[in-house]
Amino acid sequence: MLNKVDEPEYEGDEQDYASTPRAVTVHLVSATPYSQSRKHDAPRLNSSELDGDYDMRTWREHLTVDETDTVCIPAMALKQCLDRAAVVLGLKVPGRGKNTYSKHFSSGVILPGNVPLMDKDGKFIKKADVKGESILANSDGKRGGAKRVTRWYHNPSVAS
Repeated sequence: MLNKVDEPEYEGDEQDYASTPRAVTVHLVSATPYSQSRKHDAPRLNSSELDGDYDMRTWREHLTVDETDTVCIPAMALKQCLDRAAVVLGLKVPGRGKNTYSKHFSSGVILPGNVPLMDKDGKFIKKADVKGESILANSDGKRGGAKRVTRWYHNPSVAS
């Protein structure tokens, strides 16, 4: 769910308003658990370390964090999400015929940086505080595979 919090007042004609850059602040509320899968290259302890032991030891490395170890949504992931939502919704720009907002979002929306995650009390979620869970996943990463293995993932979900 996206709640618009702050948009500056604009006085002028509608055409100028549409082409005027503006900054908005939004608060995102999670509707489902959020899990990240950033690729990492954490080294194995030794050549005999089993895959399951390696996954259990390094699962937090999949998280995107900032310099203070706060878990973040990557800026480009959120931008691509907004771009895709504009395409799927297909909302038309008033007074522009069949023109939709898709191209305006893909070329005009920019995020200044990664978005830090907070819990329902407004406290930043730290890498060390994220809890992991084991799931049975396809060993080759493709659906319908014959063999399944235990994989560890994280779930920095926030109760809404």
